[in-house]
Amino acid sequence: MNHPLVTDDIRRYVWSALQKNKNFKHWPEVLLGEVEETLPIKARGMCVNAIALLDALQLMQYRFRWVVCQIDCLRRLKGEIYTVRNALQNLPKTLDETYERIFRAIPVEEWPFVRHVLRWISFHNYLYD
Repeated sequence: MNHPLVTDDIRRYVWSALQKNKNFKHWPEVLLGEVEETLPIKARGMCVNAIALLDALQLMQYRFRWVVCQIDCLRRLKGEIYTVRNALQNLPKTLDETYERIFRAIPVEEWPFVRHVLRWISFHNYLYD
């Protein structure tokens, strides 16, 4: 699924997300350019566990979800060149690793609330399956 059109769609999405999100308004243009260049390339090369089980559409959704999560993580940074470049050089290689980093970043005092929310989500899905 390394089709150039998918990579172009991801590049357009990244550009649009950077333009729309107010957290990126004060970032230097050179830094925004690095994000626009890096995320589509890394999304194309990321590792996918059990790739044989994924069809082309699932793989494309997986890549987009990975990019969405990276933008969400980047927007929390202050836009300092060193910090953002370090984050871009150390992007997670899989969506699973991305989710793990997101969960590990949750402060310990918020774990009970997150657990409660996840239970509600799980119960909701159980009701409507």
